[in-house]
Amino acid sequence: MYKFFDRNSESISLHDCRATNVFLNKDVLSFDFADGFWISEKNPRNPYKKLLCTDQSQVDFHLLSGDVNADLTCYVFVKKHGKVIRKTFDYEKLQRKINQKGQELEFLYAYTGYKSVIFECVLWRKKKPYSRDCVLIISTDDVKYRWNKICPDKPYN
Repeated sequence: MYKFFDRNSESISLHDCRATNVFLNKDVLSFDFADGFWISEKNPRNPYKKLLCTDQSQVDFHLLSGDVNADLTCYVFVKKHGKVIRKTFDYEKLQRKINQKGQELEFLYAYTGYKSVIFECVLWRKKKPYSRDCVLIISTDDVKYRWNKICPDKPYN
């Protein structure tokens, strides 16, 4: 479905990008981005040599053990009675929130370690509270960023 892919996370960013679909295919966890993700001027596939957004895109995480609930940890922070409570979402719950309930997962910051990546995110909802902070921890040994075109009319603002 996609013409291009890259494994270079240093020249691709998910910052401020919202996943609108998540799915699992064997041992690959994928997030779809209806509005794309960012490709920097340093990426050799970027002929425009400035930070631009792609069209619809996808990011694939090859899971380390192949078990999504062992390789994906999702913490969602909920305010109740003046306190913040950390809830754990398994893959099925996260998928249901995004795919069936229309919530969007906005990626803010990424931290890469040895065979793992941590994302600070926001889970956006259509009712109050409209957003909830969350953290994703994915155990992965390969990440592929997929897209069809870079959009010169979509610069980073």
